[in-house]
Amino acid sequence: MFGEVVGGMEHQIRQDDSVWPNTVLWAGSANDFIENPPRLPARKFACLLITDGSLNQLDVISEQLIKEGCRYFVCWGKNCSALDDVIDHTAVVMKIDGDLNEQDLVMTTWHETETLSEVVWYSKECALPSEEVQSSTLVVIVLDCPEILTELRVLLEAHE
Repeated sequence: MFGEVVGGMEHQIRQDDSVWPNTVLWAGSANDFIENPPRLPARKFACLLITDGSLNQLDVISEQLIKEGCRYFVCWGKNCSALDDVIDHTAVVMKIDGDLNEQDLVMTTWHETETLSEVVWYSKECALPSEEVQSSTLVVIVLDCPEILTELRVLLEAHE
């Protein structure tokens, strides 16, 4: 099922037969995410995180997502390699601080040279659920780059 949250509104669009049959799309600014985060799956899940290259507040966002149960991050967009590093660092600090169990694995990948189409395919077909990722929902978060939303919606809906 494809659910979408833009401007605080959510609706279900479709369900597909990929590894991730349910997809939730959230788009907005980093501040919007911190102040009004989307409803996330109650279990461990994967996230395609797309940014405009700014790392502003992404440590806070990644910590929030990890606390909510994200165990697999697929990073795409400008500076996605650095985003991957921020998430890895956040997970390590959370383990040191006792906010994340030592056995909890947080997987990250970054896709600097892939197209949006390729990263959507990867997210839906290769970011496979493991024992750590128990939800059937892929959460797609787009921070501060609304120019890709039309193409992203088409790719998510077409990928069935």
